[in-house]
Amino acid sequence: MKLTNKDIIKSIFVDETGAKRQVIWNIRLPRTIVACLVGMNLALSGTILQGVMGNLLADPQIIGISSGAGLAGILILVVFPEAIHLMAPFFLHLLRKAD
Repeated sequence: MKLTNKDIIKSIFVDETGAKRQVIWNIRLPRTIVACLVGMNLALSGTILQGVMGNLLADPQIIGISSGAGLAGILILVVFPEAIHLMAPFFLHLLRKAD
């Protein structure tokens, strides 16, 4: 559904019913809020990592966070193969093409 800025403002402040209001309040707004929260948490975790390490150029690979996250992802997919739906839709599309 294509929404213009005018539609968004009207759906938020004026309309009380309608498909556009439902799309904004039930789909787009929650996703936007979650994206903001995730971004804030990533910034906070990076700041904490740099403060703990005492290095302003600290990154997750210094103490193995990236490698550990990759290992945990692979282990979850091996131990729980029914959790394949947790993969990104792009990868699922590639897996379906391979079949």
